[in-house]
Amino acid sequence: MNDTSIAENSKPPLKVGVRLNNNPRGLWRKFGVLPADLLPMYHDMSGHPYMQFRGLQLHSSWNLSPDRQMECIHTLGALLKKMPPSFLESCEFIDIGGGYWPHQGEWLISKNSLEHYRVPAAPLEELAGKLGEMIRKELLPLADLRICFKPGRWICNDAMHILLRVIDKKAHDLVITDGGTNTIGWERFETDYFPILNLTRGSMEERACHVLGSLCTPHDVWGYACFGEDIKEGDILMIPTQGAYTYSLRQHFIKPLPRVVVHQTGIGG
Repeated sequence: MNDTSIAENSKPPLKVGVRLNNNPRGLWRKFGVLPADLLPMYHDMSGHPYMQFRGLQLHSSWNLSPDRQMECIHTLGALLKKMPPSFLESCEFIDIGGGYWPHQGEWLISKNSLEHYRVPAAPLEELAGKLGEMIRKELLPLADLRICFKPGRWICNDAMHILLRVIDKKAHDLVITDGGTNTIGWERFETDYFPILNLTRGSMEERACHVLGSLCTPHDVWGYACFGEDIKEGDILMIPTQGAYTYSLRQHFIKPLPRVVVHQTGIGG
């Protein structure tokens, strides 16, 4: 059974949200319909009794600041002003995708293992204030809309930490851990910086050291420095704030999937 026949048999009719392509350049061009094609698609959809247009979805990624989403909202407002009244009456929601960075912003590695680069992130209050002002100006005067956002990595980044054990010290500045980067599914730490904390020999001083995983690939990298007095076999290391773009991407690559421990806290007393 194809998609059309499934829709034809749907009772009540399918409620449809259309993904709008607000960045028609580069690899993002694969997503959604172009603004020029939105009205023809709406007319085509309106001609089918088994489909009902209900809203728009668009996405702006890497939201360290509100600038990209504000630009999207401004462009969308100009587009909606050209739409017929029936379109605006049918449009119940607008989903403005693209999650927000946590307060620490983005950290990147450098050629010097003890130097890191920080790209700051705007506070959530600033994001909410500027986006709210733009929505009230550009969208809400046009239709009675439900505006949807996703908090993204802002809410999930700090929800998970990775624990590793040092199983081999091959040099004074090179150790192997019992976990590989199949834990997170990609070579994140070749570009992104996160502190590695030696829980066994804790210290506020960061020392240069290649901390590598146990996979048979040179890309199995956790980091190039570690906070601790020293680092030895048997030490327990922690890499904090790994809740975003990690757990959902982990894979069976050379080693099995790691065990996940969920800690729940009670509310009230």
